[in-house]
Amino acid sequence: MDVFKKILAPTDLSPFSAKGVRYACKLAKVLQAQVTIAHVFKTAEYLSAARDVGIASTRTETENLLVRVQDGHKRLLQQFVDRHLYDLKVDLDMEQVVEPGEPHAVLINWAKAKGIDLIVISTHGRSALPRVLIGSVTERVLRSSPCPVVVIPSHERSGLFRSVDAGNFPVIDRYFRRARS
Repeated sequence: MDVFKKILAPTDLSPFSAKGVRYACKLAKVLQAQVTIAHVFKTAEYLSAARDVGIASTRTETENLLVRVQDGHKRLLQQFVDRHLYDLKVDLDMEQVVEPGEPHAVLINWAKAKGIDLIVISTHGRSALPRVLIGSVTERVLRSSPCPVVVIPSHERSGLFRSVDAGNFPVIDRYFRRARS
């Protein structure tokens, strides 16, 4: 049985996604795995707005703007990590990655390119009716992922889901007890 050594934890920097990222980090500590906290930002809206207001009309101006936007998102990701993972960073093999693009496509490409063993992703439950429970990015990642995906609900729903903040991983514990024997 394979052991999870590389975990991908996507975030859109919302409080909803913090729960999944925390779960991924706790799991990475238990498994002594590396966790990659990944933030993908869509560029289309930035570049379209920049062209509309005349900030970026040439290719060089557009590329410079994209670099500045990406640097801004790197700072936002660092603030997110500082705010939500302050108590988990010690002895955690963690990498932070920020890249522009379509979130689900970039996440799947990262999983393939980096040999990710597990993706831990949060739900939002705020998309169109068929996606109320899992969200469109999560749904697309589930359909296309080259590795197992753990979906963490963004909030507890009437006792159906246990809090992941307990730091208790009974399913994973059983999995590794069997794998080691």
